Amino acid sequence: MQRFLFIVLITFLFSCTQEVDTESPIGVVKLSGLFVEDFQNHLPASRVIEMSEWIHIYPEEVDLVLTHTGTNESFTISYDPNNFGQGYQFSLPVGDYTYISEVEGEMTSPYLPYSASGNLAVTDQGAELILEATTDYGLLTLNSQEFEQAEVNAGSGYEYFFSLPERNVHYIYIRNGREGTVRATQGEESIEAEFAVGRYQHFHFVPRYDYGNLNVIGLELGEFSLEEHGIPVGGEQLRFIKDNDGNLYKVVRIGDQYWMAENLRSTTFCNGDELTYEPAGDGWAYDEGGFSWVYNTNPIYTYMLNDSSLVKSFGLYYSSIVPMDERNICPCGWKVPSRSDFERLVEYIGGELEASRALRQRGTEYWPYPNDESTDIYGFNAIPAGVVITGSFESMVRGFYFYRLFEASLFWTTTETWSDPGFTPSDPEFTKYDIYSFLISDQTALFNPTGFAVEDLDSFSGINIRCIKE
Repeated sequence: MQRFLFIVLITFLFSCTQEVDTESPIGVVKLSGLFVEDFQNHLPASRVIEMSEWIHIYPEEVDLVLTHTGTNESFTISYDPNNFGQGYQFSLPVGDYTYISEVEGEMTSPYLPYSASGNLAVTDQGAELILEATTDYGLLTLNSQEFEQAEVNAGSGYEYFFSLPERNVHYIYIRNGREGTVRATQGEESIEAEFAVGRYQHFHFVPRYDYGNLNVIGLELGEFSLEEHGIPVGGEQLRFIKDNDGNLYKVVRIGDQYWMAENLRSTTFCNGDELTYEPAGDGWAYDEGGFSWVYNTNPIYTYMLNDSSLVKSFGLYYSSIVPMDERNICPCGWKVPSRSDFERLVEYIGGELEASRALRQRGTEYWPYPNDESTDIYGFNAIPAGVVITGSFESMVRGFYFYRLFEASLFWTTTETWSDPGFTPSDPEFTKYDIYSFLISDQTALFNPTGFAVEDLDSFSGINIRCIKE
């Protein structure tokens, strides 16, 4: 199962090699998180790549050094990469910066060594920084409930694994390209296995039994699961996933589901094919006479109010062709959820009313006042981006296509309603998909606060997407 990295703190230590010039324009920078590419759960017999659920271990304090490219002034920020819940904020003089943050390691390490570097433009409107890091290390683990201790020999003699009693695991990070032997001990018995680890690989060793008498006769590779290692849902670090355009999204776990905590902004399918931008209007649906509507059967998208500057906050609005396309608009390994996926979400939370409260973003930046019942307890962060409606008499007459802005959140599903089964955009008889969308309203809603909406028979909608892990 794929897992992803996100970490944050509300306060932090800020030290500078130079004092901030208070006479220069100042911008507030938000350090939002750390992203490391997925580790693969190495299973030689598996035909598909499984992503590890392991939550990485970091030092409690790491430095981020930012250097102003114009003045060459350097500023050093100390942060804890294990805890990133609300985000760090600090002030810097406006300008262009380079930055670097590194954790160094030896051949083996109790922490994940990583390096993150890049460029950052700070304006008087501020800036957001997500550290995209790389590592040259892999990971070896064993269950400490099955083995009292574990050792590794990667060419310079045996050394002990590190132990995390709260996770029931022995672990060690090891540099890419190392080969050697793992030795595990239980009582007076020791068993060994060979390994050759690469970067971003997770080797989780489990007992191999003689099934005739249930004796442990060796070690073999198995899947690492959070649940088997006593890590509570509420105690997990938030994670990130990257889409096919390189956009990063926060990820949250709700029950046994992993959801994007932001609206999708991707314009590229998993296979690399691109969608077409089409401003909301006649390019989505037009009247060929007598209110006989012709719908655009290409996968298209638009922005809120057709304004690309709003994409970060509200995501993209996709036609119903997009979620049904087999090329998959979500990141590879993720999908557009079905109706049953949303039903499981609502059931886990405790019903429609509780789901509305638990999934809505808190505050009144987007939701109407007072919004005092929303908790956003899981970090799902639903915002009321509304819906694009074309192919209707009202939208044609008004020349306005955006409805329920700041009133409701809607997300496409892949579950069809009354459309003819089996028709696709390549069929001559095809007009459009009629599929359910999941609706979240606020506490002032006249109808159910969450539920499933369907298009009018003659309209053609653009709706947000929230991807779910497959």
